[in-house]
Amino acid sequence: MNKLITLTCLLLGLTSLSSAEVQPKPSDQAKPAASAEFPGVKVDYRGYARYNGIKTSAGHFSVICPKVDAPGKPWLWRSLFWDNLTAINTADLKLVEQGYHIVLAFGDVSGHPRGNANIDAAYQMVTTQYGLAKKCSMGSISRGTLSLFRWATSNPEKVESIYVDNGVCNVLSWPAGSKVPGNTSTGSGDPRSWKLFKKSFGYTSDAEALLTKESPIHLLEPLAKAKVPILLVCGNKDRAVPYEENDALLEARYKKLGGPINVIVEDKGHTHGMKNPTPILDFIKKNSIVFHPLR
Repeated sequence: MNKLITLTCLLLGLTSLSSAEVQPKPSDQAKPAASAEFPGVKVDYRGYARYNGIKTSAGHFSVICPKVDAPGKPWLWRSLFWDNLTAINTADLKLVEQGYHIVLAFGDVSGHPRGNANIDAAYQMVTTQYGLAKKCSMGSISRGTLSLFRWATSNPEKVESIYVDNGVCNVLSWPAGSKVPGNTSTGSGDPRSWKLFKKSFGYTSDAEALLTKESPIHLLEPLAKAKVPILLVCGNKDRAVPYEENDALLEARYKKLGGPINVIVEDKGHTHGMKNPTPILDFIKKNSIVFHPLR
């Protein structure tokens, strides 16, 4: 009898031990995955991993990575001048802190469709090879707005929202401006950039180029149909990109097409970034279907 009792206790002990071994410890529970490593040159960017010179079939791009990805891996596409504007990149790092990736993939400086190839290649890589969200938020500064709308209007189904900071919405305002004969703009213009714009699109004269329909204000219909929300932040004293000829015009046309749009007009000139970027960050996160604040 004693032997039988001893054997029974031993078997019960082994069963209990086996059950304990298969139960995961609290420390073994699934944790949010750290952000993936990208190809390219890795550098420290204000405490975050940044990968420069990531090569694609059409060019190259850069990525600033969060320490931990937010659920769904949301990301913000950025245009020209991002590195040069502290108010802009500092605000964007608040998104990185919450799990966003920032992807710097530039298009054509004059907004020509050929610039889409570089953005397409970057989009393809980050969404298929690295699992970033199929829809991105988009943000542009000044003339970078030309390439933003060129790509966005060709890919409205891939865009969650658009945020534009003192952006060029009308090429007759900039780079054409008041110095181009026959133009009614009050903008200061940029003759060199106007010459490049004409060459890029094959215009042979000012008169021909002034009839262009290649401005962001002409590329809105697909975005309005897709109900892509737009936020414009601009200055009422901007002489390079006058509010009345750019943001006000885009707002009126987008609303007429049924698109959702908000405009914040500040008392400033052609400067970028808000002192308090909360409205911008809230706009981006509000319109991100995959975003959830990390706890």
